[in-house]
Amino acid sequence: MLPLAVVTGANGVFGRYICAGLAASGRFSRVIGVVRDNAKWDAVVEAEPDLQTTPGVLASIECNLEDPQSIQALASSIGTDPVGCLVNAAAVTFPDRRESPATGEEMQWAVNVLGYHRMIKTLLPNLRSAAAADAARPSRVVNVASTWAGGLDLADPQYRRRPYKGDAVYKATKQANRMQARGWAKYLADNAELNPGVIEVVACHPGVCTSAVTKGLGMEFGNTKESEKDGAVTPLHCALAPNIVSGAFYPTTTLGDCPFSDDAAAVQKLWDLCVASDTRWSGRWTVGS
Repeated sequence: MLPLAVVTGANGVFGRYICAGLAASGRFSRVIGVVRDNAKWDAVVEAEPDLQTTPGVLASIECNLEDPQSIQALASSIGTDPVGCLVNAAAVTFPDRRESPATGEEMQWAVNVLGYHRMIKTLLPNLRSAAAADAARPSRVVNVASTWAGGLDLADPQYRRRPYKGDAVYKATKQANRMQARGWAKYLADNAELNPGVIEVVACHPGVCTSAVTKGLGMEFGNTKESEKDGAVTPLHCALAPNIVSGAFYPTTTLGDCPFSDDAAAVQKLWDLCVASDTRWSGRWTVGS
C-alpha cells in the first residue's frame, strides 16, 4: 500500500505545484493539500491543468495551522494511514501584529514556526508507519524556508518587547524553519530506537515569484507560469530525491551551508521553545515519548 503525502499551504503559488509533482511521482496513494478553505482549493484545481492529470489522487483537508486543535482534527481525519512525505509550505505575513485567536501567540510565529513543529509532531506516528513499511525508502519532511532569513531573537521570538515590523518577523521565522530541520533531525537520531524506519527532515528555499506572502512583504515580481512551477523544483527534489542529508538546508537542488543550523545551542533553544509551547495544548503525543 502506497503512503500518503501531505502538503500545507497547498493553495499557494508553489504549494499547488508541489502537490502536482508529488501526485505525478506515482509514489503516493493520495496527496492531501492542507488548506484554510476547500472551496478555494477546488477553484485552484479547476483552473490549473497540472492538478487535473492524476484524478483521484489529490484531496484537501481544511486546517487552521495557528490552532493546535485544528491540527489535531486534521490528524484525526488522516487516522493511522502511513504518511511518506510531509511538506510544510504554509506561511503568512502581516504588516502589523496579530495574535492567534486560538492560542494568543503572534500569528507569524504560530503559523510559520509552531505550525511546522506541530504538523511534524502530530503526524510523526504516520511518518514512522510509512518508514517501517518500506525500509528502502525513508519518510521525508520538507520545511519550505528561504534564503531570506535572519534576525531571530530567541529571547523575544514573538516580538512582545520589540517594535513589530512584519518583514523582519517573517525573515526571522524563515531562519527558524531552517533550524527546525536540524533540531528534528537530531531528535530523530537521538531517539532512533523509537523509529522503526528512517525519517529525514530538511529545509529548502523555493523559487521567487509574486505570492500572497511576497505581496504582504511589499514585494512583487514578474510572474510567469514557468517561474511559478520552478518554485516547486527544490521542494520536490528534497521530497523525492533518493539521497538527501537530513537536517540540512538546500538553497537549490544542491546542498548548501546554513550557519543558523550549525549553532547547536540556538537550535536546542528553539527546540525547547517549540516543545514548551506544546505543554499548553493537548496533542496526540508528547515530544520525547
